Amino acid sequence: MELQELYIEVPEWSRESVKYDYYGNPDGKQSYQFFDNLPTVMEMSSKEIGLDAIMKSNIVQRHFEGKGFATKWKPGRYMLAPWVATNIYKGALGEQAGEAILTRLGFHVEPMPKGLEERFDAVISLPGGEKAFVDFKYWMTARDNKDGAEDKIEDMLSGKYGIRKLIYINVFDLVHAAGSESKQIIGATPDNRVIEVPGLIHMDGSVIVEHVDAVREFLS
Repeated sequence: MELQELYIEVPEWSRESVKYDYYGNPDGKQSYQFFDNLPTVMEMSSKEIGLDAIMKSNIVQRHFEGKGFATKWKPGRYMLAPWVATNIYKGALGEQAGEAILTRLGFHVEPMPKGLEERFDAVISLPGGEKAFVDFKYWMTARDNKDGAEDKIEDMLSGKYGIRKLIYINVFDLVHAAGSESKQIIGATPDNRVIEVPGLIHMDGSVIVEHVDAVREFLS
């Protein structure tokens, strides 16, 4: 991807607010409109992309500061293009937030084996426990996995990579954020090889202890 595809030059009147308005589909770069006279206004900002929300977690904020990552967006001539912010940056936020929280809570988080970096995000484990692939999500609303996910899971857990468990972890609490009164907080497959964890932290940044305990039990 060329450098000019990564950023949008914003008008001077929009720079101090560190946001811009646009209209289009973040899954593609075609037919975008920017700044004014938009049929529907969509906002690009640190709030909308989720950076402000995860900075409510002291664990995540300290992790970002230690790594030299931005904890807020600053005024400037250029800002991330919407297709980059949505498809690359937001996913990276989820990965780093998930790694920060689990590491702080005693889990060992290591990179994916060479050649498998695009399949899932990391491998996690506890001392004396099993390893599991982990796929961090940064969703604000519940959604289904993409087509082909089942085939990918079957391949990854076939045993040829030495790991037989997988965890999907969303950073934020989807159950309570959606107003659900359901008591089912962890979804697991019948063979207990795959679980879905709908949140590591509440919207105020506090850790969801029962969800973390469920991950501990799954790896024990």
